[in-house]
Amino acid sequence: PDSGWRHPGRGKGAGMKSKSLWLMIPLMLALTPVFSQSARQKAVDLTLKGLELNDNSDRELNFYQEAIKADPSYAQAYYNAGSLFFDRKEYAKAVEFFTLAAGRAKTDPDIWYNLGLAHYLQKDYAASALALQTLIQVSPKDHEGLYLLSRIYFLTESRTGHNAALKYLQQIVSETRDEKLKSKASKLLEALEKKMKLRK
Repeated sequence: PDSGWRHPGRGKGAGMKSKSLWLMIPLMLALTPVFSQSARQKAVDLTLKGLELNDNSDRELNFYQEAIKADPSYAQAYYNAGSLFFDRKEYAKAVEFFTLAAGRAKTDPDIWYNLGLAHYLQKDYAASALALQTLIQVSPKDHEGLYLLSRIYFLTESRTGHNAALKYLQQIVSETRDEKLKSKASKLLEALEKKMKLRK
């Protein structure tokens, strides 16, 4: 079944969606007060209609905006709107919607990763690092997040940042089954070790 979540920045390929909260919709509906269950169901339905388009059109965006109007607490609609803007390379708007989604689904790792990535692509490394640090608190073995955070720390002249990146990159190399990510992490680890030796 379709998950209902757009997935812009994880590199899983077009059409791949996160399932993290979609599976919880029945639980969320059960916990939603009776007076607002119809609003939540309307938001779910509108979000799924937008996702069916999945073409980054204004029409798709309109479905997410209508879902937000129907239920302003529905994180998925904000996330999907953020993903649409991310795909359009409108990163400032993506950040805006990912931030709103994160405020409504504080433990969803995909939201934090994509918020961090959108900040990163705008070269706002401090904001990116904050989002990715939150991601690591939520999901300590999120290797993609650890890698992106390591890239940010690599750019700094901070010994603390370099030491954290060293730890994260070693963790990725030892734990991940993703050979492409392992290769990228190994190369960055090698470059970081050289950089740290030069600073001694």
